[in-house]
Amino acid sequence: MRNSRHSVSLGTFGLAFAIALSPALMQDNGLTFSSCKTGDTRLAELAVEASGQDQITAFDPEQPTYDVWLSSSVDSAVVRVIPMDAGSQVWVNYYSDAGGVGLMLAQVGGGEVTVDLDPGESSLWIYVKAPGGASDTYEVAVHVGCSDCDDQS
Repeated sequence: MRNSRHSVSLGTFGLAFAIALSPALMQDNGLTFSSCKTGDTRLAELAVEASGQDQITAFDPEQPTYDVWLSSSVDSAVVRVIPMDAGSQVWVNYYSDAGGVGLMLAQVGGGEVTVDLDPGESSLWIYVKAPGGASDTYEVAVHVGCSDCDDQS
């Protein structure tokens, strides 16, 4: 009898210990895992080149949103996306308030594509999917035709 009482106490203690540690066991670098999908979904490079220069002057892989202000004389831009993980697949989608929609690029390792821009407001959505299944999205709001574009950048 004495042995069974100790095994119950020891079993209860083991269960309580495992429950207490479970949050710590699920963390890595301060982030709690919510799925089995893994991989680096950050971009190493995101550029929107128009009028001969990159319109994203301070790209930060941790920042998911950007604004680009272009004069009305700009009708296209070269979008370059390079993922941190060369095995990641990258999609570039274009959505315009004027009705333009398109999948501009979808390939492993990123690349660059020329996008025809409509006047007004539009968005570039960049979707990155790592080989381990993790995914993330960047968005660039594109404003074409602003009167004071030089003051916005």
